[in-house]
Amino acid sequence: MPCISDLPCEIIGNILKTLGHPRSLLPALLTCRRFYTSFKESHGVEAAICRNQIPPALLPYAVAVAEASHLPPHPRPAEPVRTLLEELYDHPARLAARYRTLPLSLIRTMNQTHDVIGDFTTGFARRALASIASARSDTEPSVERPVPAPLLPSERFRFCRAFYLVELFYAALPVPGWWTSPKRRWIGFGSALRPGSMTCHKLT
Repeated sequence: MPCISDLPCEIIGNILKTLGHPRSLLPALLTCRRFYTSFKESHGVEAAICRNQIPPALLPYAVAVAEASHLPPHPRPAEPVRTLLEELYDHPARLAARYRTLPLSLIRTMNQTHDVIGDFTTGFARRALASIASARSDTEPSVERPVPAPLLPSERFRFCRAFYLVELFYAALPVPGWWTSPKRRWIGFGSALRPGSMTCHKLT
């Protein structure tokens, strides 16, 4: 009976490129030697998987953050930052197209940043809904608390875009003493900013 490992390496490589997250790649490669051989013989498998994870509408922001982090160091000249921001808002498709030219190490960093922003988005939205439900329960005890629901794609996009813009701000205009790791940066941001509060000024 034919099985997937009987397919040509180039076809298996194209199948691997459809994986939804890079963390799925290693288990797939450990499945059999044929998968590993196909991965080695196919160009751009890991980059394609990383690309699958980032929605097209967010890709220009992800590329902008990646490029901003590699601008000349502090004190940073204003012109490269201005050029990058103008391209983000005026020519986002052109900026997104540069994804194909980025080195794999930078693509991996983009993937990690997107993971952190995605986790923060989910947690922030959940806490925001809980805060709203708690406030309504205090004023309207008879109102039943809503069951948390996943964000709609449009809602998730707006959340993620906002957090990407914050990340872009700190990547393009680095603040002395600000955490260099996106994960540490967002953990610190999350501990300072709570739904229903106005504590952003504590970050400066």
